[in-house]
Amino acid sequence: MEYITSSTALSPGRTWRADLGCVLFTAACAFIFVAFSSCTEGKPSPQVSDQSDTTGTPDQSTQPDQPGPAPAPGQPPAQPSNPTLDKFVVWGDSTTSGIGASNPYLSYPAQLELLTGRKTFNGGVSGQTSDQIAAREGGAPALLTLPNNTLPASGPVVIQAQTTLPITSEGPGPITGTIRGFHGTLNYEAGSTPRLVFTRDDVGIRETIPAQTPFYPDTFAREAQINVFWMGQNNFYDPPGVKSDIAKSVAFLSKDTFIVMSLLNAGDESIGTWQYDTLAQINADLAQTYPGHFLDIRKILVNKYDPANPQDVRDHKNDVPPSSLRNDNEHLNDKGYGIVAREIADFVAKKYW
Repeated sequence: MEYITSSTALSPGRTWRADLGCVLFTAACAFIFVAFSSCTEGKPSPQVSDQSDTTGTPDQSTQPDQPGPAPAPGQPPAQPSNPTLDKFVVWGDSTTSGIGASNPYLSYPAQLELLTGRKTFNGGVSGQTSDQIAAREGGAPALLTLPNNTLPASGPVVIQAQTTLPITSEGPGPITGTIRGFHGTLNYEAGSTPRLVFTRDDVGIRETIPAQTPFYPDTFAREAQINVFWMGQNNFYDPPGVKSDIAKSVAFLSKDTFIVMSLLNAGDESIGTWQYDTLAQINADLAQTYPGHFLDIRKILVNKYDPANPQDVRDHKNDVPPSSLRNDNEHLNDKGYGIVAREIADFVAKKYW
C-alpha cells in the first residue's frame, strides 16, 4: 500500500494566513476532543485477558492476532516477531505447512489458532524428512563439519559436511543457534550442490571445531509449550529412523504436553500395498509408545467420508483418506485441514492443557 503525502512551502507574504489557520485549527481540535470525551465518558477501557496454559477452555473474549500479509506462493510463513508467545508449536512437512489449502490461513495450524485463540507456530517445511524436522526442533541436532575443522575469526564459512539439512529450498530460512558455544546464523545456499553456511555473530579469533559438532538451534522456549509432531511422511520407508527421530524430539521437550499424530497413506496406498502395511506398522508402534499422547488422525479422516459420494465410499473401502477431504493424492484440502485442527483442539481441551 502506498501512502501519498503533500506539502506546500509558505512564502513570507502568507505567514499571517498560516498563523490564523493554526489558531482556527487548534480551536477546532479542542472542540472535537471535548465532544468525543463527553460521548465516551463512563465507558470502560477494553481489557485484555491473559489466557492460561493450564486450561482446555480458551478465553473466548480474547481474539487471536490478525494475520499479516500472506507469504509468497511456496514459501513458509514468516517467523513470529515474539516467539515466546507461541502456545502451540506444530512440527511437520507439507501437510503441516499447508500444501493443498486454498489459502495460507486455511492450513491446519492457522485454523487451530483461530479455533483456540492461542498463538500457533507453524514448523512445517514441505518435503522434509523426520531427521530434518528433528534437527530444527532441537531433539536431533545436525552434526556439522567445517573446513579444516576451523571456525574463522569472522565472516561466513561454508559447511564441508552435515548429517542432515535442517534448511532446504522450501524453508524455513536462516536459523540461529550455536556450534560449540559460538552463536551465529545458519543459511542455506541452493545450487548444483546445496550447502549450508554458518556466520558467527561476534568477531574473535580462529577456533577449532571438531568434525561432526552439533548445531543447536535457538528454540525460544518452544519446548515448554504444546507441541504437535506429524513427521515421517517423506521417509516412512525407514520406520526405525522415523520412530527414533520422533522419540528424540519428544525427549527434548521440557513439558509433558505433546501430541504424536499418525501418518497418512496416499490415495493410491490402499489395503494390500507395501506402503499401507509399512505405515500401519509405524502407526501401531507410535500408538503403543505414546499412550495418552497419540492421535490417530488418519483413522479419523478415513471415517469422515461422505457416504453419498461414490468415490468417498470406494476410498473408505480401501482405507484411505476420502477424496472429498483431499486436494490431491497426498495433501488435504481446506475441509480436511479443518478437521485436523478441530481434533487437535478437542484433544487438548480434554487434557486441560
